[in-house]
Amino acid sequence: MSSFILHKSILGDVSMRLWNPIEDYIEDREFHFDVFDDRIHVVNYLEILSVGDEKIIILGPHQKIYLYGSSFSLSKLFDQELLIDGKLLKVEVTYE
Repeated sequence: MSSFILHKSILGDVSMRLWNPIEDYIEDREFHFDVFDDRIHVVNYLEILSVGDEKIIILGPHQKIYLYGSSFSLSKLFDQELLIDGKLLKVEVTYE
């Protein structure tokens, strides 16, 4: 019986060590954006400053992201998460 308790305790410690990276992946807390062929995925932004067909400005914690392209349309997925459809031509980042 005591070896089972020890084994369970060891597994508990291992599972806690494994959970932290998994939790960080699932609960993404950093601002970032991912560029795909026909869309841009933005996570943990602070504010959308400007929206247009050819230009979108997004405020991050320490930067502004300027997205230039054509046929932009926004879809809000979850809190602080956007999916932008359209053709991206240029990205500018300014740090504040």
